[in-house]
Amino acid sequence: MTTKQRLRVTIKDKPYTIEVEQLTASMASVTVNGTPYLVHIEAGEPVVAPAAPAQPIPAPAPRTPPAPPGPPGSPAGARVEQVHAPMPGIVLNIAVRPGDHVDFGQRLCSLEAMKMNNAIRSPRDGVIATIHVTEGQTVLHHDLLFTFQ
Repeated sequence: MTTKQRLRVTIKDKPYTIEVEQLTASMASVTVNGTPYLVHIEAGEPVVAPAAPAQPIPAPAPRTPPAPPGPPGSPAGARVEQVHAPMPGIVLNIAVRPGDHVDFGQRLCSLEAMKMNNAIRSPRDGVIATIHVTEGQTVLHHDLLFTFQ
């Protein structure tokens, strides 16, 4: 699909505006009331009538307020403990491992979103404690990617 398809739906008396931007056999890029989502499409028979009442689309996770700036001379956000996905997409590659020391601005991974390769960079100097994703994994906006020690 090369053009956006806009739908207006009502679920439990609540209106939603849905824009379908890209549609393939297994995935779709959609925007619901201004929030982008990457949706997996399951294989199966075409649906003629819903088997059960439709469920409302959950609200996106609340955003964490930005961390207060660190001491003078340190990069902004020096107290950030976790790195979250800034948009839905697919993790292309991971450039670090647990235990690696990273510098402010260093590339941690690449995230493909809307056919664009986006570098996810470290918001601070530190040591990677945990990597919460794998290469090829689909993530949603604000999914946890990395945790610092």
